[in-house]
This record gives sequence, structure tokens and C-alpha cells, in this order.
Amino acid sequence: LYLEITSDTMPKTVAVTGFSATSATSLDSLVIPSTVTYNGTTYSVTKINQSAIAHSNLIRAIVIPNSVKTIENYAFWDSHNLTSVIMGDSVSNMGIEVFDYCTSLSSVTLSNALTYIPVGTFDRCSSLVNITIPPSIKEIKERGFRGCSSLDSIALPNVEVIGEDVFLNCTSLSHITYSDSTKKIGKNALFNTAYY
Repeated sequence: LYLEITSDTMPKTVAVTGFSATSATSLDSLVIPSTVTYNGTTYSVTKINQSAIAHSNLIRAIVIPNSVKTIENYAFWDSHNLTSVIMGDSVSNMGIEVFDYCTSLSSVTLSNALTYIPVGTFDRCSSLVNITIPPSIKEIKERGFRGCSSLDSIALPNVEVIGEDVFLNCTSLSHITYSDSTKKIGKNALFNTAYY
């Protein structure tokens, strides 16, 4: 991993900025550390920068530690061999299209600190079949799951707002468990699913 220091005063923190393919030619799983030590100083890993691990076709599974609070835009975009993501429960800020076009991604554990799923988070994740939406999630933004053609069921325990095109082209989706608090379903949210 490539890291940069984001704070050299307490609390001392670093961000993941990139990934070295040469050191991971046989890596099935990338476990991001919660802390790193540099020149005798220990830093917490609190952020994954924009596009930090995008276009990586070497990693099959990623474990994000509880120390990480922010995942920026496109962080894992277009990582075609990625099949599994386990996200620690401190992630409360996530950018757009973080897992967009991860076509082999089948299983995701989301953080219980997230309050919404950003725009295009799982857009075109055509192998996604196993995802649990935490009770903390109140909104799914536009294109959240567009093109997840293997997804056949999903429970939305506390989701109040479902944005435009959220489940567009989820052709296998035949069962959605809505919340009693669901107030809005956006345009084309269910178009080209088993519902519509």
C-alpha cells in the first residue's frame, strides 16, 4: 500500500493513496491495517483516497478496518476480480461510485455508521447477490444498485428514500422488503426488474 500522512499532530493519521501491483501478484486478500508505524511513530489509517485502489484486477477480497472513517470517490472503481468487501463500522463518509463496475463483486458487508448509500455505489456490479443494508441507512442515492443483474432480493429496514434509477436493470430482482418509513421511490427506480 502507498500511504500519505494526513495529520502529524495528535491524533496522527494517514490515508491510503495507492496500491503496488508488483507486491501483490498472488494476493487474494488485502487487509488494510488499522495502524502503521513510520520512523518510530504510529499512525491510524483513517481514509482511503479517491481512486486509491481503482482498476486493480489482482485483489479478490478487501477488509477495511474500524479505524477507517472515510472512503473517497471511485476508491475501488473498475476492480473486476474483487469478489468480497468487509467494511469496518467506523466508515461514516463514502464518496460516489466507490465500487462502480466491480463486475465480480458478490458479497458486501457495509458499515453500520453509514446513513446513506451514495450515488452509483454499486452501479454495474453484475455479480452482487449478498448485501445487508444496515438499519442506519435512511437513503439510497441515484443509481445505487443500477445494473446489479444477479441481485434477486434485498431488505431495506429503515430506508426512507430510494433515488432515481436505484434498481434500474436489476433484472433478477423479484423481492424487496420495504420499511414502514419508506416515503419516496424515485423515477425508474424499479424499471427493468421483475417488478416492472
